[in-house]
This record gives sequence, structure tokens and C-alpha cells, in this order.
Amino acid sequence: MGDALRSLSAKSLIAGDRIIDINGVPVSDKDVARDLLLKSLQKTKKVSCIVERACSDDAIALANAALLASELQPPSVAMASDIRDIVARQREKMNKGPAGGLKKGGIMRKGGANPTGNMKVQVVEEKKEHIIASDNEGKALKKVAANAK
Repeated sequence: MGDALRSLSAKSLIAGDRIIDINGVPVSDKDVARDLLLKSLQKTKKVSCIVERACSDDAIALANAALLASELQPPSVAMASDIRDIVARQREKMNKGPAGGLKKGGIMRKGGANPTGNMKVQVVEEKKEHIIASDNEGKALKKVAANAK
């Protein structure tokens, strides 16, 4: 027997139903609905809901299509506010490009000095330190010894 058939709501609700009101409070999303349901059940051990149900064949088809579309979408993850700030700063930096908007030349060139197509890559070992984007802005970092593992 499936979990849906063992549920307390299996007798009253079917797939595609939409809870629009719980104990006189309008429901805007599933988090609000969950909170209202839990609080009411914990406090009074009962809940009163207004449920919207599709009746016509067209409405049922639309409800099923909406359910299928939501199943196919990847789950959304709510980011914390500090993470959103970090992501916004990083997007700005990436939109500006390297060196504040100046485009750097690549190491692979077509034409120019070697037009035959034999591309040669030259690795220069001058720079030993590379800045990697992270959320440590404004914080002092510790240097790591060259022989550290």
C-alpha cells in the first residue's frame, strides 16, 4: 500500500487539490500551509481547510500539467542573505572581467606570429601567487609556507 493511501488526508484530498485557506488564514505557499497545519494540529489536534479542486476536464488537465512541470524542475534552494551578498559581489566582479574590465589576451592565437596552425602554449612560471575568488574579503589571510603539504 502506498504512503498516500495510508495518509490521514487520503480520504479528503486528491492529487491536484490546492489548499487556499487554513483556519481562516489565506495560504500563499507551501511553507505557510505547513506552518499553519502544524501549529493547528499541535494546539487543537484539528484543522479546517478550504480546498480548491479542478472539476472540468480542461482544469484537471491544466492541474496535472502543472504538477508534472513542477516535478521536472530541479528543487530550488533558498540561499542565506550573506550568501546572496557574496554571489552578487562575485557576479559584479565577473561582469567587469579581469583587471577591471580590460580584456586580457589569451595564450592561444590563430594567425599572427604562427599562422600555420601549429599552436604553441608557453607557460611562464613568474607568478607564484594567484588570487582565487572567495568570501574572505576584508579578512587577513595567513601565508602558507612553500614546503607545507
